[in-house]
Amino acid sequence: MNKIYYFIVDYNTKYGMVKKGESLTGRLQKASNNTKVVFDFYEKTDPSKAEAGEGIFSINETDLKNFASNVAPTKNFASNVAPTNENKDETKTNQTGFKSWSTTKKVVVVGSGLTLVGLVVFLFVYRKK
Repeated sequence: MNKIYYFIVDYNTKYGMVKKGESLTGRLQKASNNTKVVFDFYEKTDPSKAEAGEGIFSINETDLKNFASNVAPTKNFASNVAPTNENKDETKTNQTGFKSWSTTKKVVVVGSGLTLVGLVVFLFVYRKK
């Protein structure tokens, strides 16, 4: 039975590397002592080599869960899209209190407080003399 497996980590074969997020069709091959899942490395890149039987590699079925899954990923692992600032802005607006303040506002408030405390301490010391 053939299933499509989505690789969850980069997997290095002697033919090349299967990148995280790529999918290959795997078929079960039962042996006397263990079961293997057989993949064709050139399935998508070079169909002529795939038809010739080149690029075949296998992974033990027990080890397969560490490298691939037959459940389609919910987000595209293969894309290298730069993160946007939209999510960062949303988290700032959702927070309340001191956490929602900008760094500059925090510095001004804390600095003013420390200055006021320093001034009060100075006046008490100066008054006693």
